[in-house]
Amino acid sequence: AAAKDVTRLRLFVIIDIDTPNKVKNGLMQALHCASETDKQIRFIKFDAQQALGNITLKAPEGPAYGNLKTPANFARFFLAQLLPQGIHRLLYLDADVIVMRDVS
Repeated sequence: AAAKDVTRLRLFVIIDIDTPNKVKNGLMQALHCASETDKQIRFIKFDAQQALGNITLKAPEGPAYGNLKTPANFARFFLAQLLPQGIHRLLYLDADVIVMRDVS
């Protein structure tokens, strides 16, 4: 990590509330290279059913669109409720984003 003070960097990974521990452990292993300690990586469970309630999800369908109706697509709208207080800056990266350079 090329950030000026990597000790201040925190990685929050939003996961579905039903994500198995095996998947979570695999993610932790894959993400370990992005952090000097495991304490900088924190998993936040997102309960889409609770967050979305009775909202009906409507989105285009078909192979060109992927699965836009997945409730995980809407987790970003709940970041203020999901993340701990006191976060003053946030860089949201979707799962399919590749960072090629320092973003600090």
